[in-house]
Amino acid sequence: MDRERLDNWLERGILLLVLAILIFGPLTAGAFEIPDQIVLRCLTLAVVVLWLGRLAVFPSKRLLFPPVCWVVLGFLFYAIFVYQRAPIEFVARQELLKIIVYALLFFAVLNNLNGQDSSQKILMTLLIAGGLLGIYALLQFLTGSQKVLFAEKLPIYEKRATGTFFNPNILGGYLEMILPFGITFLLVGRFKHITKIIIGYFSLFIFVGIAVSFSRGAWLATVIALAVLFIILLSKRNYRLPTLVMVLIFAGFSIFFFKQEDQSKRRLKTLINAKSEDVRFDLWKPAWQMWNEQRLWGVGPGHFDHRFPAYRPVHIAAKPLYVHNDYLNTLCDWGIAGFTLVLAGFFSFYVLLFNLLPHVQKSDGNLGRRTSNKYAIVLGGAASVMAIALHSFVDFNLQLPSHAILLAVIIALVSSYSRFATEKFWIRPAWWVQSLLVLALTAASGFLLLESWKSGTQLKKFAEAKREKISFKTRIQLLEKAQKIDPKNPPVTHYLAETLLLQSFEGYTDYQLHGKMAVSAFQRAIANNPFDPIAHARLGMAMDWIETGPKTEDRSLPFYTRAFELDRYNYLTAAYLSWHFMELERYPEARFWCQTSLHLENSKRNSLAHLYWPIINENIQEEVRRLNRGQTAIP
Repeated sequence: MDRERLDNWLERGILLLVLAILIFGPLTAGAFEIPDQIVLRCLTLAVVVLWLGRLAVFPSKRLLFPPVCWVVLGFLFYAIFVYQRAPIEFVARQELLKIIVYALLFFAVLNNLNGQDSSQKILMTLLIAGGLLGIYALLQFLTGSQKVLFAEKLPIYEKRATGTFFNPNILGGYLEMILPFGITFLLVGRFKHITKIIIGYFSLFIFVGIAVSFSRGAWLATVIALAVLFIILLSKRNYRLPTLVMVLIFAGFSIFFFKQEDQSKRRLKTLINAKSEDVRFDLWKPAWQMWNEQRLWGVGPGHFDHRFPAYRPVHIAAKPLYVHNDYLNTLCDWGIAGFTLVLAGFFSFYVLLFNLLPHVQKSDGNLGRRTSNKYAIVLGGAASVMAIALHSFVDFNLQLPSHAILLAVIIALVSSYSRFATEKFWIRPAWWVQSLLVLALTAASGFLLLESWKSGTQLKKFAEAKREKISFKTRIQLLEKAQKIDPKNPPVTHYLAETLLLQSFEGYTDYQLHGKMAVSAFQRAIANNPFDPIAHARLGMAMDWIETGPKTEDRSLPFYTRAFELDRYNYLTAAYLSWHFMELERYPEARFWCQTSLHLENSKRNSLAHLYWPIINENIQEEVRRLNRGQTAIP
């Protein structure tokens, strides 16, 4: 096989892998879970291996390096820097792995799939996938299905379509990035009529999917992005009539939809009145306060959810995961430095677009080749990035790998068209630059491979340890093996400590040994995540439990106090404080904390406080009876 054919096969392999990555993300609800991210890492690793193969076949191949590449590289190096100073190493490492995957895919697409044929195949695949996702969302809406593939939909989204995601806003965010390409392919693209009909139907289903998500952020972002797109096309004489027809079709469908659906009217009314039934706006103030603590570098990559309990309002009991504002989330996690790099990325992309549009438009108009769709792709990319940039003000789309990867691929595809505007972005690297590139790709691949193996092996051991029908000894052995694979993983260490403490609570003859082991494990859990209030409180409980002789609070109270500082509105923290004072037989204080816990959560979920309440009251009544009889009060 000659080198040219081998290079073509390697390029096709990269194309297939990128398509697999783009499809895999939505099928796994955004690739939010670590097992799904492991798959993405492995697929990205395969892309890099094939890219290295192409570099070996043609060592002198030119590289495309438009200005946005400097921003991508800058953020990658910044992520490595911030990772090294993050308080929760494991969480920061997971975020760093995501950034590495995004950067590798961006550069791989930019330098391997920059041909028009590859671009069209990727975007057509996205249109088909988006159309199918829209059809599935429509079926969910019409049938009232509470299923997301094989899982149950969250109850709060009962009357909203979520597609293959668990959040309808995330569905809207994904589809709004694809829809502009369908519009531009229809109005500007040079396809056969049958192809345009197919594109039209899939674009319509994508639009319907956005509608039935009832995501106000997606609605507003889509309307603004399409409005800008239509204004640009209406200014071009050749596109005015088809654009006007398209505007009328979308406007007619929207009016019909809003007239028929009461829910859409309510959602639109809250949008107009700037009110919200959810708590997303209540998350912004704590996020702002959090950012003020570490303005320059941020509190740490992926740290918002772990730091949030210390700032939470009293009425928000659940973990929010994200800020519901990608920009504010970036400020919190990455600081002003990271936020500036993100803004620089958007700025450099749109500067490139403004310089690029006249060139691709002229090429499409003058050459008249049926295969030329450069203007459609570049214009669609501009509207696509605008839509997600607007939606990011009110949601957390770009925190999910599926959406971030889609955005990286779109920016890479559009940026690759800079070659039609100028030759200055092409570079033929010297041998030492080529060697540095190969070394960097090899190092990144090795890191992805190592972390994927560690995560996969640890998750397997962890899942085995959580099975119900295994002995305590076997469970501990599996947890210790899991912890040894990655000692910095907070959930594994915490689960080991909890298992040891619960076994100690059984009161067997070796309860002291297991209690001491639990103390040691909780100390490691706190070292892995110093912002975990439950680990601090449970460490105090373990110390109280194994303490012999007269009860004293000197050693354990600081951990309860720290737990309360980290999450003052957590009903469990208050319940554990109540338990602490019960152990010290200080029942008035135990009652106060038990009452506080019940005030924060009075449902059956707060079983500890409901259990402690009658015991505490009975002991207080006994103390009153002793006082009435003139006996010594309970200490």
